[in-house]
Amino acid sequence: ANYGHFDDDNEIDESIDMTDIELKADHLNRPIWIASNAHIFLESFSPLYQPATDFLIAIAEPVNRPSHIHEYRLTKNSLYAAVSVELHKAKIIQVLDRLCKNLEIPKQVTDFIDECTAQYGQ
Repeated sequence: ANYGHFDDDNEIDESIDMTDIELKADHLNRPIWIASNAHIFLESFSPLYQPATDFLIAIAEPVNRPSHIHEYRLTKNSLYAAVSVELHKAKIIQVLDRLCKNLEIPKQVTDFIDECTAQYGQ
């Protein structure tokens, strides 16, 4: 599949609008947002910062890490690396869902995770 606006081979579409993301009722207790372009934003001031950082480093590539909000992105290579250390699709999605403020992980992102993790070892 072609994921266009967040495929490794393409420039990132910086115009992703996150204003319409529906949030979980307890979103203030969760440290990450997941954008439809597979970028993940982590609040460095969250009590869950360290476990969230450890997880994101295992599944994504850091993009920008200023003081308060760190940015990561899922890539084919980062997801292959995650699967190689026994982080499989279901676990990746489960932990992202537990950490994210989004009511639902964007379908484009779960499809990308599904495709990349299914290709590992082929």
